[in-house]
Amino acid sequence: MGKFLDNIRNGSDSCSVVLSDNGFTLVRVIGREDNFNDLAREVLNYDGGGFVAFPLTDHSNGYESVFVLPIP
Repeated sequence: MGKFLDNIRNGSDSCSVVLSDNGFTLVRVIGREDNFNDLAREVLNYDGGGFVAFPLTDHSNGYESVFVLPIP
C-alpha cells in the first residue's frame, strides 16, 4: 500500500477503521462529523491512484463511512 493508504488505514480521532478481506472501512466517530467529512472528501478526491473509495452518505450533508478497496 502507498503512504496515503497506510496513513488513513491507521485511523484518526475522527474515524475508526474496520478491516475486511478486500479492504477497510473508515467509520465516523460521533461528535467528529465535520472532521470525518473533511477526511472522507480527501479520500474521495485523492488522485494518486492505488485504491477505489465507496462512500456511504448520512442523507444530509456528510458521510457515515467510506469503504476503501486497494487495487494493484
